[in-house]
Amino acid sequence: MRDLQMETQSQIPTDNLTLLSDSASQFSSGHLHIHHYLRDHSPLIRHTLKNPDLALSDPECQIIKSDNTTTVGLIFRDSYKIAIKRYNTKNAWHRLRRTVRSSRAENCWHFTRTLRSLDISVAPAVAWIQEIQVGLKGRSWFVSEFVDGISCLDHLKRDVPHAEIEKTLGEIVGILCKLRDKHISHGDLKATNILLSDQGPVLIDLDAMRQHKTESTYQQAARKDINRFLRNWQDNPVLLATARQLLSAQGFPTDPPS
Repeated sequence: MRDLQMETQSQIPTDNLTLLSDSASQFSSGHLHIHHYLRDHSPLIRHTLKNPDLALSDPECQIIKSDNTTTVGLIFRDSYKIAIKRYNTKNAWHRLRRTVRSSRAENCWHFTRTLRSLDISVAPAVAWIQEIQVGLKGRSWFVSEFVDGISCLDHLKRDVPHAEIEKTLGEIVGILCKLRDKHISHGDLKATNILLSDQGPVLIDLDAMRQHKTESTYQQAARKDINRFLRNWQDNPVLLATARQLLSAQGFPTDPPS
């Protein structure tokens, strides 16, 4: 990785450093405003924070998604494995809308911390980077540790014992119960956004997550989450029936949308 070895003695800038919590801080570099956890001091992390686009364009970065909306890359170096997700801006109107609301990367950063406080497994956040030019928000980046796991969709569609199906779906329903207690909806609850690791289910792609102020708005969003989750199993009657049974037992609506 270019210039990476030369940076082993360099440090993240400490001028204008603002403490956000016991373990997170922020600083500015040109048009970029960087929020990061102080636990990460590797050359790879310093390289990524200083220029996330350069990290994404590095030959060692494995691009797993790239379109007009997002670009996602994985970097494995030494003992560090990180994922970088860039949220692109489509036009000036998109930049203006994003300026008056939280960016999707900021949303990931916020809810990663919130969910960990609820004992819900997520990909540990490393940094959130926001581009700001002439007072308008531009692109943003969310950097997280890489989670080694298989998607819930791929795992459960294999020939696994029914007891394991019940255990896995039961753990996911347990996570949904924790989210319900806080009126939090995921916003994109497809099974590929749930990874199964040695520690159990891990929620990823939190950029559409919301914490609702009223019961009615939460219920509306939660129903969309449940319907999206059930659509994962439409072609497997056993999985679908098991998911409906476990959700219904916890009071979640499972009726198809009218």
